[in-house]
Amino acid sequence: MAGHPAGRRPRRENDSQPQSPAGSDRVLLLEGQHLAHHRGKLPEDKIALLEQAGIAVRRPDPWLAGYQALAAFKAGHGHLRVPDGYKAPGGLNLSDWQRDQRVRRKVGRITAEQARLLEDAGFCWDPLADAWNARYYEALAWKREHGHLDLPHKHPLKEWLSRQRKTHRQGRLPGDRARLLHDLGVLTRSGPD
Repeated sequence: MAGHPAGRRPRRENDSQPQSPAGSDRVLLLEGQHLAHHRGKLPEDKIALLEQAGIAVRRPDPWLAGYQALAAFKAGHGHLRVPDGYKAPGGLNLSDWQRDQRVRRKVGRITAEQARLLEDAGFCWDPLADAWNARYYEALAWKREHGHLDLPHKHPLKEWLSRQRKTHRQGRLPGDRARLLHDLGVLTRSGPD
């Protein structure tokens, strides 16, 4: 064995000793196939044959894995309000993945198909606006049912309405929201006091 690289002797046809796995012909072949696929030079028929043999050539699509985890979350919980830090069964931080999709959309790096899939699933692009709208509709329903917005002390909706009045007085409540609250009778004027 002396004189041969890495102390290995050349393999002969009748030699029954296998080579080390790192240098085996199979490993080299598979590495070559992965490289060809990565470079876009592996024909679909070869990809299909390798996959039929149980050899994964295509790397899993991380976006698709995230989308599938989100769909599984919705199936299990009935909604897409993923708590901060929630880890999907594969270890993916799903709340971070959702945040990434919002950023990708904002900067134009999400495909139309990805956006459509998320929207069809009920994905919320602006959770803060959705939360505000949910509270507004809660106030609207209360007023329709009771004829007023004189809520019990410490009622969460009363506290929310108080924050909206304060935000309005500070001139930080957007005009469309101020008009909605004015029409509801929460604000006396639609502009800042």
